[in-house]
Amino acid sequence: MWLGDAHIQHGWQVRGSALAKDTERRRFEEFWLILGRAYEPLARAAELRPGDPNPWERLQWYGLGAQRPRQELDDFWAELQRRDPVLFAGHASRLQVLCAKWQGSKEELTAFTRAAAADAPAGSPLPALLVTMHIELATDQEADPNLYFMQNSVREELATAADAWCEKPDGGVRTAEAHHLFGHAFWLGGDILRARRHLSRVSPWSIPKNLPWFRYAENPAALYLYARSEVGVVDGTVFDFDPGPAW
Repeated sequence: MWLGDAHIQHGWQVRGSALAKDTERRRFEEFWLILGRAYEPLARAAELRPGDPNPWERLQWYGLGAQRPRQELDDFWAELQRRDPVLFAGHASRLQVLCAKWQGSKEELTAFTRAAAADAPAGSPLPALLVTMHIELATDQEADPNLYFMQNSVREELATAADAWCEKPDGGVRTAEAHHLFGHAFWLGGDILRARRHLSRVSPWSIPKNLPWFRYAENPAALYLYARSEVGVVDGTVFDFDPGPAW
């Protein structure tokens, strides 16, 4: 699986994070060439470890970038679901499949993400994917991120999800990522107390990949540290309080 994942990481790095309309044809051709090398090792990993959902999660990224038919992507998702129906990484990659810019629609994206958040086990970080959903919706609308996340409906939905999750997060490997997602969204939306609550629970020295800090700045580390400073996070101090309503 490591080899297949390495090809996927390399391919997406070559492609870059720009929208398709802003990406050179040369980059796409190199991206597809590299990505094509990922399938065989991932399929072999799935064969050798029949109960492991991770090869199927990686195959979703392969299928997405390689522009495989939607039915094939749906089959990857079904195999993943049979092995782990609440895998965070699996839901994150499926969310991308369902974006309008890829092979889904606004309706599919929102229905999927809201259902995953509502049905998540207690403490699961899945509700944090609501932030990713709203980032994608804001991008589709070409909306200003601050103005988008300041909308009462957006702030209310995220505050409800985040406050419920914060009562007892499961402490798994994706907990920090969930705090980053919620913290970033609340910082953009001007909900300083909630942003402080989440950003005070993550390290100032490292940022997991594929988070919004990387999406909105050429220097994601500088943006992250600026946000921490702006919401009043003091290193080593964890803020825990009732932040009140979202508006």
